[in-house]
Amino acid sequence: MISSDEVFNLLIQVFLGKPEIHKSMINLYLLCPRRFYYEYVLNLPKISSYPALVGTAFHNFAKYFFETTEEPESLVELLEKKPEIEDRELSSMITWWIEYEYKRYRENPFAWKPVAMEAYVEREFPEYIMAGTVDRIDRIGPDEYIIIEYKTSRRNYINDWRRELVFYNMILDGIYNIIYYRVINPRTRSILDLKPSKNIEREIKKIIKRMIADREYRANPSDLCFYCPYKSKCKYYRDNGIWDKELFDEIKNSEKQDLLTDFLGR
Repeated sequence: MISSDEVFNLLIQVFLGKPEIHKSMINLYLLCPRRFYYEYVLNLPKISSYPALVGTAFHNFAKYFFETTEEPESLVELLEKKPEIEDRELSSMITWWIEYEYKRYRENPFAWKPVAMEAYVEREFPEYIMAGTVDRIDRIGPDEYIIIEYKTSRRNYINDWRRELVFYNMILDGIYNIIYYRVINPRTRSILDLKPSKNIEREIKKIIKRMIADREYRANPSDLCFYCPYKSKCKYYRDNGIWDKELFDEIKNSEKQDLLTDFLGR
């Protein structure tokens, strides 16, 4: 159970207004309610990682690219927009993405310019506010739109991404006629088109309800606990002797290290 002081802080938040729910909160709560508590209830400092920094750099470039680019005459013209980048992986990701966007333009010039980029959106519901920043919204027809998300993980987390995109669609419902969602992952060179789902909408509402009502935020132990930035504060972690260097070496030398890296970057 959390302390009386912590309960007081939660009550203050309630009386100040409705809780604001973001897509990342849902994914983190499903991963571990305790980590969610440290990050979003206590607002403890977050730790940056290389995958997260690469993701931010790519998002920033994509926004700059469309803000400063008119309809292109050639692929060479677009590639000239690419800055000098020391990080080879990021440089390769940007090259692939520019080539993809040029191909998309050749197929449908009408849809070249996004109607929104890095747009903050929110919608008020009776018990909470859903809010977030949409990477991009494209118009593909006179009254047809798609939500686009950029991802830079080494694996494709389709279930998580579909949940995130449905989350945005719940906010944008009635504003844009969303036909489908698209995930662009320049690291895996993949384009994924996903359809809206009423079942996932219902799932999201249940998760949010459980998240708001939670007053225990129990830890959800997994192999990723060793890498959690809040492990020194977690009673479960401190009280369990299984989390020793031997286990760390076993995890580090397996693909589970990649799983953590991907999670931090997605």
